[in-house]
Amino acid sequence: MKSLSGYVMKQRKKKNNGPLRGKAVLVTRPGSQSGSMKKMLEKMGARVFNLPVIQIVEPEDWGPFDEALKQIKRYHWMILTSVNGVRGVLQRLHALGRDLHYLDHVRIAAIGEATAFALTESGRRPDLVPGQFTSEGLLEAFREKDWVRGRNFLLPRADIAPGYLAEELERHGGCVTQVTAYRTVFPKPTRTSLNKLETLLKERKIDYITLTSASTVSGFFDLLPGRFKKKVPSRFVTIGPVTSEALRRYGHEPYREAKTHTVNGLIKALTASPTA
Repeated sequence: MKSLSGYVMKQRKKKNNGPLRGKAVLVTRPGSQSGSMKKMLEKMGARVFNLPVIQIVEPEDWGPFDEALKQIKRYHWMILTSVNGVRGVLQRLHALGRDLHYLDHVRIAAIGEATAFALTESGRRPDLVPGQFTSEGLLEAFREKDWVRGRNFLLPRADIAPGYLAEELERHGGCVTQVTAYRTVFPKPTRTSLNKLETLLKERKIDYITLTSASTVSGFFDLLPGRFKKKVPSRFVTIGPVTSEALRRYGHEPYREAKTHTVNGLIKALTASPTA
């Protein structure tokens, strides 16, 4: 019979043979959303440190969102830009005693694979998923079909979502109602976690820092020790151009940017060969 210690050593060796073997990755996503990403990175051999720099919470007032849902028949399109937006819609429908069939009248656009998957898993397939997972990609898809002018749009979004999408829809003749589906807040990390971050950076023990939204960029630099704000001894990997632009505003360039703006795309960028 093989010894347990021998088996464990074999499993450890197998686990650490992935493309990220020997690398340390800092994950800045909200704690409730970091689990699957952590598992994927560890499966590839990485040592993962979780430092949630933002937290997703409910709006302070559900009233405007509920009122918009009650008048759903006046809208031609609902646009969902994140998994959190999908969750917000499902939560309010349940609170109002409704199910997804209540949305049969409205067409739904979803930005990104994860958003589309979350909606489909709930029982409703999106009517439109743009090939480019950005607001620009969605606008291009709408304009190609001439689906903007004279249409009413409902946008359940984060409280700090940029105004670009709504502004462009209105500029092209649409009428937009934005409602807060969730809030992004910046929790205060514990002194222990901050000390650990400073030690890891000082000793250059973090190879990559992953950033999955503009708000994670802000949250990370808000808590970053002052000595590192201008020169971070780690490489940043971003989920897409909006996040990269937010990073540049802090004076840093991304080492890699995901071509597909999803967590899977980010990990693919992280593990790509230097010439990719």
